[in-house]
Parts: sequence; C-alpha cells; structure tokens
Amino acid sequence: MPARLTKRNKDLLTSFSEEYAKSIYTRLQELEDMIEAGQLVKLSESPIDKVSFVQVKDLYNDICKSYPKVTKLSDGRKRTIKARFNEGYILDDFKKLFCLSESSDFLKGKTGSKGRYFHATFDWLIDGNNMVKVIDGNYNNNNTTEHSYDLDKFEQMAYSAKK
Repeated sequence: MPARLTKRNKDLLTSFSEEYAKSIYTRLQELEDMIEAGQLVKLSESPIDKVSFVQVKDLYNDICKSYPKVTKLSDGRKRTIKARFNEGYILDDFKKLFCLSESSDFLKGKTGSKGRYFHATFDWLIDGNNMVKVIDGNYNNNNTTEHSYDLDKFEQMAYSAKK
C-alpha cells in the first residue's frame, strides 16, 4: 500500500473482501492523483490552500480571446485570486466573469464616450470591486432600443395630475 493512504483507510480496506478492497484502493489512488493534479480539493483542507491559479489563468486565456494573454502569474496576482476565493467565489464565478467580459463591448474597448475607450485587463477583472460589478451585469451590452417621448404629453399628464 502506498504511504499516502492513512492508517484508517488501510484498516477499512482490510475489513472488506479482497476484490472490493482493490476497487476502493484503486478509486482512492485516482482521487489522490486528482488532488495532486489540482482537479479536486480535500475537504479536510481549506479550499484556499488548493486554489489552482493556473486554472483561473487558463480559463481567462481560453475564454477571453480578444484580450491580451496572461503568461505569468505573479505573487500579486495569486494573492488577488486567493482573496476572491476567500470571499466565497468559486471557479465557476471566474468562468462567468470571463464570459461576461468577453461579450462586453465596453470592457473590450469597442465602445466609449467622448472619444475615450476603456480596455479591461486580467488584473482589472480579478479585482474584487470590479469582479462583482462585471458578474452583476453592469458592463453587459445595452441592447435596448432608444425611445423617443413626446414631452408635450408628459407635461399634459403632469398638469392633469395636479388638478
């Protein structure tokens, strides 16, 4: 048995039939390998201890094709990502963040006002204040049609309401 299996797990394995014990042992090995690869998090550990910074970076690079690629994860970027996980965000929240960012004309610098265009960056997106705004939909494209109103009608309505 590998050294990474706990005594408790070894004791459990010896109490089952040999075939069943082998299947459990094989599954435990698979799970341990997945934990080591960063695909799973041990429940006994804090999820923050096993944050896969590379997964967040890869999600960004895979989804945000119109943004510059992230090539390095500095200590500052890792701290920022870890802070988001500490706040309760999960990997799916990062996926949603990046999908919404990729679909936002404003964040990609395609729209702006008075000749000024904003270009979001990876660092801007993973900032706590900005992440919540993007996920809340504050930067979604405005697809509503422009309405024209007859101001005379509004004045008449306001005047008749006063009577």
